[in-house]
Amino acid sequence: MPSLNILRRKIKGVKSTQQITKAMKMIAGARLARAQKNILNARPYAARMKELLSGFSNESAEGDESLHPLLKKHVSKKIGLVVITGDKGLCGGFNHNVLRKAMEFISSRPGNEIKLFVIGRKAQEYFRRVKITAVNEYSNIFSRLGFVHAELIGQDLIDCYNREKLSEIVIIYNEFKSVLQQELTEFGLLPVKKPAQAEKKAGIGYIYEPQKRELLGSLLPRFVKSQVLRALLESYASELSARMTAMDNATKNASELIEDLTLYMNKIRQSNITTEIADIVGAVEALK
Repeated sequence: MPSLNILRRKIKGVKSTQQITKAMKMIAGARLARAQKNILNARPYAARMKELLSGFSNESAEGDESLHPLLKKHVSKKIGLVVITGDKGLCGGFNHNVLRKAMEFISSRPGNEIKLFVIGRKAQEYFRRVKITAVNEYSNIFSRLGFVHAELIGQDLIDCYNREKLSEIVIIYNEFKSVLQQELTEFGLLPVKKPAQAEKKAGIGYIYEPQKRELLGSLLPRFVKSQVLRALLESYASELSARMTAMDNATKNASELIEDLTLYMNKIRQSNITTEIADIVGAVEALK
């Protein structure tokens, strides 16, 4: 049976941990509000980019793939894989789910060469541990996340796609749905695919100035980078919501543990008091 001092130290330690988890929940909640705002601000830009790309696709022809390298699907056994995790832990299964999905993706393509791009320190540490070498690694970017990071990563992906003649580039990340829900997503980034809504529109003619090839040369790289930015923003918001939920559960569990330890300590103290009273009564009876 543990002594009262040991139980008091345990209760004190749990209370200290509870204060930390409560503070982490509040910090994650404040950052999540800003992350949600950034997602809402980025969506109109991404929607407009899709709309412009849809307009170009309405006049699709057999030779459209020759208009820009990012439209061309290479016949190759090389595949690009982008894995987005967080830089920190304490967010439930957020990082684990992404890494598990990435390993399933790699193992399901045994005859292909995987060109890995890692975003987030947790993914970086994991793939180093399992001896899988990444083409590029990006970490500690979420605290100051902006379009400059998407531009850098997007350009690296475009260069690798063209240089290595990759058959495709896929992004695996958590998409933000709500504070309580994140959806594990596998998204094909390259080659750029024709938007589905463009197939429904027919008979619309466009006059391009400058030429369509020049416009696509400017539009498609920006479109790819905007998709990378959206994935980064979605992943960061998902990480914060997962951490907030995990810290909330940890705080509640700490409260329950404190109650159980306090009740147990009181029972032991009551038992000790009863034993001491019995000893005193026994001693008094022996002196009579």
